[in-house]
Amino acid sequence: MYCGNCGTKTQPDWVFCKECGHRLQPEASTNEIRETEHVPVVAKPARQPIQLSRRTKLWGGVGAGVIVLLLIAFLVLRATYGPSSAEELAQQMKEAVQAGDANTLASYLDDKDSPLHQSDKISLFAETLQTDDAKKAYNNGIVEALDRAEYIQKENASLADAVKKQIRESLGGGQWLTLVPVESWRGTKWTAHIEPVQIEASLPYLNENLTTSMTIGNVAAQDNRIQDLWPSVYTYKGVIRGEFAEAPVTDTVEAFNTTENNKAILDYTQLASLEVQLPPVESTITLNDKPITGTPGDYLDILPVPAQSKFVVTTQAQGSEITGETTLQSGEQDRYDLNTILQKPIADKSLDLIYNASTSLAEAINTSNAKAVKGVNPNSDYYNRATWEMNSYFTQPKYTLQKVVIDLDSIQINKESIEITATQVYTAKNEDGTSNDKNVSWTYQITQQPNQKQWWIDSASTSWSNAINAKNTIEKASSATTTSAETDSTDQVSANTASTSTASTDEASLESAEVTDTSIHDFMTDYLSTSVDAINAGDFSMVSSLLDADGPVYKESSSYIDHLQSKGITEELVSSTVQSFKANTDNMYTVHTTETYNIIAKDGTTQKKSFNSVYTLKLIDNELKTYQLVSTKEI
Repeated sequence: MYCGNCGTKTQPDWVFCKECGHRLQPEASTNEIRETEHVPVVAKPARQPIQLSRRTKLWGGVGAGVIVLLLIAFLVLRATYGPSSAEELAQQMKEAVQAGDANTLASYLDDKDSPLHQSDKISLFAETLQTDDAKKAYNNGIVEALDRAEYIQKENASLADAVKKQIRESLGGGQWLTLVPVESWRGTKWTAHIEPVQIEASLPYLNENLTTSMTIGNVAAQDNRIQDLWPSVYTYKGVIRGEFAEAPVTDTVEAFNTTENNKAILDYTQLASLEVQLPPVESTITLNDKPITGTPGDYLDILPVPAQSKFVVTTQAQGSEITGETTLQSGEQDRYDLNTILQKPIADKSLDLIYNASTSLAEAINTSNAKAVKGVNPNSDYYNRATWEMNSYFTQPKYTLQKVVIDLDSIQINKESIEITATQVYTAKNEDGTSNDKNVSWTYQITQQPNQKQWWIDSASTSWSNAINAKNTIEKASSATTTSAETDSTDQVSANTASTSTASTDEASLESAEVTDTSIHDFMTDYLSTSVDAINAGDFSMVSSLLDADGPVYKESSSYIDHLQSKGITEELVSSTVQSFKANTDNMYTVHTTETYNIIAKDGTTQKKSFNSVYTLKLIDNELKTYQLVSTKEI
């Protein structure tokens, strides 16, 4: 017996074929076979094929086509999903950087809601990609990001863990660029995570008197900040504004710091500045029609400096309103004493007074009539001093005034008086008929006449300074005489000489006998060197014992030391020389010096400067004290 399914020979006891498992039929008997042979066989009808309608066939074809298209689209979408590896993304980003294609770089961002997609930020970024600095920074950043991505992939078994660690380290480490894989049904795509940066306009040092503004391209800073920028190297345009002017600043800033603001430094220390000293008396001051306020004698910094600075100063001096003005060009000088603006109008007002007094003095001496002197306080010793200075025991020449020259730089406005140094040039006709020029220099104290608006000469003392040789002068000459520009130095008579040549010496001259060239020189050397030490230490107390506490220099020195300390300026005294000194009344002395300093700025730069200065010293309890810095002019 054989299996009807596979043909394997079977055994009688098999119910199923052991080869194919088909159920076996038992063998039929002879009678059964015979009966079977007589069973008629009925033929089955042939199976007819299914006929599909045209519509069914059409829809079937469409469905099959759709399936094929969907499959193709799926494969295309996976293939075009994006860079499938970090290396591929890095290469594509480098190519976009080289081409300056900011839009392509934006297409690689992992966050579709990132502010970096804003059109104005992309435009600014595109401008930076035209520079070599920005391209170099991005190429380096891409290489570093690729290295980090490859390292993290090796250290993490799963993609999810790698992504988490990549982003975590990026944010924690302040990385501005990170390569991040993204998983979806389309496959794995590598993207770029770029942190936006912020740029802030800033000053290098705090200065409450300055404000700033900044623009990058067409984007203006709000509260001095521009936010949500692509990391890059930006060119910014800033403005530094002071009370009286503003100055533009253009520079670049490397903005790759994501953890704090990137500083666009607007360095005002590189701008021209003007340090002005206010007049020592209450004044109304304007700069380009804007008021300047401050304590008399204080120092102020004008920063930035206008291209042209028109100063107008008005004050009340001895009952009269004095107004002066001047215009300075930017960079013309870095220091200016506003008191000098008042010097010219005061000189103009005083010139006729001194000229008439000098003319009348010549008449008074020639006639020995003190009452002929005009414009002078009758209670002063002006006539006696002048006679004593101009005559000798042996000759009494007749004098004719040629001219009066006022040293503008000598003019000082004090509460008590106006101090002016002038030189009178006389023609002296001797008793033997000969003539010579005689120059007489005086320091005048001019005050308001009691109950009058006019000024007069309250007192005068001999001056060592010859106004004819001064840098800034104003003069009035007699039309009837020829003036001489030559200074007869042998005719200059000092107060010291006068004090030893006559018995009518006043109290100030007696005091001058106790003050010698050596004592003046020693005091000034000590005072100048100690002042420098006080400036460098920022300690006014170091020099205060050498100052008259009631004099204007006391407050001025304290203010000046604080001012230089705030600017980080130090000084070194190179040399100092006392050129001359003279005795005044009331134990007062005027000293002329030449000083040379090394002035060291905060950044370490050094300038060597020399000055001619005039000081007033006062003898207090037989000790010299500095009472006033009358003037100082750079040589």
